[in-house]
Amino acid sequence: MRTFLAIGAVVATTLVVGQAHARTPETPKAAKQTALYGAPAYCSAGHNVGRIFLTVNNNGTFGTEYSGVGRRDCFTGEPLLSCEFPKGSGVDYLYGAALWVGAVVGQDTLVSTGHDGWRSELGAEFHPAGHNDDPPGDMIFRSTLDPTKPEFEGAVSEQDYVSVYYDTCLQCYGVGHDVIDGRPHVPLHLKVTQRSYAWSQPYAEDFVLFDFAIRNIGQQFLKRLYVGIFVDADVPNLYYVDRGASDDLSGFLSTIDRRYMYGRCSPAPDTVNIAYIIDNDGDFFSPWWPAAPGVTGVRFLHTPGDEAQVSFNWWISNSQSLLDYGPQTKARFRDLGTGGQGTPEGDRNKYWYLSNGEIDFDEIYTATITPDDSIWAYPDLSVAPDYSDGSDARYLLSVGPFDLDPGQTLPFALAYVAGENIQTSNENFDMYLNDSLGSYDPDAYHAGLDFSDLALNATWAKWVYDNPGVDTDHDGYAGEYRVCDGDTVWYRGDGVPDWRADAIPVAPVVWVQPVDSGAWIRWNGRAAETTRDWLSRQLDFEGYHVYLADNKLAVQAMVASYDRDDYRKFVWDYDAGDYRYVAPVMTLAQARCLYAPDGCDDTQWTPEDYTRSHPYRLPLSDSIFYFEKVGPNTAKFGIETPILKRFPDAPKPPDNWTADSVPANLRDTYLTDDGFFKYYEYEFTLRNLLPGNVYYVGVTAFDYGSSLPQAIGVGSESTLQGNLHRVIPLDHPVCCAGATGNVNCDPDDVVDINDLTTLIDHLFLSQTPLCCPEEANIDGDVFGTVDVVDLTALIDHLFISLSPTAECQ
Repeated sequence: MRTFLAIGAVVATTLVVGQAHARTPETPKAAKQTALYGAPAYCSAGHNVGRIFLTVNNNGTFGTEYSGVGRRDCFTGEPLLSCEFPKGSGVDYLYGAALWVGAVVGQDTLVSTGHDGWRSELGAEFHPAGHNDDPPGDMIFRSTLDPTKPEFEGAVSEQDYVSVYYDTCLQCYGVGHDVIDGRPHVPLHLKVTQRSYAWSQPYAEDFVLFDFAIRNIGQQFLKRLYVGIFVDADVPNLYYVDRGASDDLSGFLSTIDRRYMYGRCSPAPDTVNIAYIIDNDGDFFSPWWPAAPGVTGVRFLHTPGDEAQVSFNWWISNSQSLLDYGPQTKARFRDLGTGGQGTPEGDRNKYWYLSNGEIDFDEIYTATITPDDSIWAYPDLSVAPDYSDGSDARYLLSVGPFDLDPGQTLPFALAYVAGENIQTSNENFDMYLNDSLGSYDPDAYHAGLDFSDLALNATWAKWVYDNPGVDTDHDGYAGEYRVCDGDTVWYRGDGVPDWRADAIPVAPVVWVQPVDSGAWIRWNGRAAETTRDWLSRQLDFEGYHVYLADNKLAVQAMVASYDRDDYRKFVWDYDAGDYRYVAPVMTLAQARCLYAPDGCDDTQWTPEDYTRSHPYRLPLSDSIFYFEKVGPNTAKFGIETPILKRFPDAPKPPDNWTADSVPANLRDTYLTDDGFFKYYEYEFTLRNLLPGNVYYVGVTAFDYGSSLPQAIGVGSESTLQGNLHRVIPLDHPVCCAGATGNVNCDPDDVVDINDLTTLIDHLFLSQTPLCCPEEANIDGDVFGTVDVVDLTALIDHLFISLSPTAECQ
């Protein structure tokens, strides 16, 4: 595979000298990782909540081969994979990737790298601080999944890893001399904060986002600074690695078709500038081993300033100078000083690649470059055909220039994106690119590649970074949109990062109280029902699910569900020759008012009568459409669902009202005693539970998903983690009838000072359990809570107003 110093994997394995600490669910945010090579607190961790498994490290690299700490997750102790996609497939799309930063300092051109990418003993120039340094160099884990855990604080995604590392350690392993200039490494004096984020939502599960902050901690001005990501992909499956490195193809997509516009909308491209590597034929060669039909790539999401220029350079490293090749232009051809034309050894050559402004042609076109090409230097004819059909290619995607003064910080963001099924068989390769078969038509080969999934995921990566239609800084600008055939589609954010993939609905406010052999569940869903989806800007609330389990960690069983009566409308598109979805979703009432012969009161008319095979034809129009239920449409309280409205006749409050703004004369009409809007109050009683057993109950809100065509049916649900309520069903018959107050269970049902003494003893002295808690609910609390309010009510009944006590619940 590697013909020169091909010992990276061996070195990475043999340098593991300590056992990483496993992370248990209760471990604090920053676990102490065993340091290698002395002081630095090296750590590797796996992003694995989505469909991509990507390893990140705290030394300016990601993937397993440049980590310098082995192949174990320092939080969990589990084995790591470099970049497996889809997770569990056994196909790895990454050998190693590294951050490169270069700048002009005075008269010097300096570059610091996470890894050289070629010489395994050199170029590891970023290192974390030690465990005991201030601040320590330990990687930090955070997660939004469970608000009760310490790692929830400050979390952005379901799986955050935060690292800080520096280029200032001159004695750390991997820091060596410049092989061209012969001098020791000269640091730029950088502090890099790297945050990486991953999600499990269907539209965000195929990428990992990176948020970098590069700070100049030195005293010198860094001029014309460039940042880049070097990637050596190697696409083998994990069971047959011999075909991994030698048959890859690198390329660059500057634009992609907008995958989110509707059928009759005019086509328009999005600029993505994504660099990628694929396997040349998808490895469809054996029924026993998995194929590699996917693609992974890197795109920048944000860099400061409008002048930044993106460069894409790829090359093939080889110890034989004739075989060491990379595209260069004739106008700016550079003698690398190595005899080769590809591998950029030394700081000055690396800086040249970072800053040259080239967008190299895709590797498949190498053999099309002729001696009289007006732009590109002629590759050696003896190797060009072989390189055109696959090689051990690697690439550098870079951006700049920027000036970074002492104390200043440069932010930038990128996405590592995967895509499925760029190839579906080896036929495309054999017909158009297989040099051994004498076939070579790179245009036809490229046309046979399907970049649609990569393009879609690259778009979503940008949207998660900067949510379209969301005015994050509240300056009145929410981004860019297109209107097509009456539909508005937001496609660009306001330029202020959101880092939000969670179009997850807001969870309802939930209360749970035990009852005899069951549990009474109450919730208020005002926020869940009135919060707009960040992408569609629609109110996409769909319903509630009630869950039950006998163990907090067990799989929750859904025991009740409410789903609104609503429908999607699909209109015949004469230009596309097919039906297309027209947003937004329509309620049953809205559909009747628009299309029923007798209008809104026509209860016999239903959208379900109009299907794809039997569509609705709008009178006096050529419009043809049909309807589909969004969900089961179980919306009749107490009939189609066991869930009930607590106040079915309560009016809906105006959207701009808060509990505090309700007029005093209307508070009883709109608000519960504890200050929640009655209109959004629900209840459900669980029966036939075992008294005395511990149960966990939760209520979630769910929506109908995005209005984008490719995301129809992909809804989201609020999380249960952190929203489970512990309850122990009661085990006693009805012990209270009539009025409350017989706290000591006097057989004569007399309420006197003895009951007061019993209640005081229960609340403040021995905490002796009550013989009948319902009798002690003096104030008639709907939850049956016994507290000092009940004591006050009993004192008032006995000695002050003599008012009657509340009736038993």
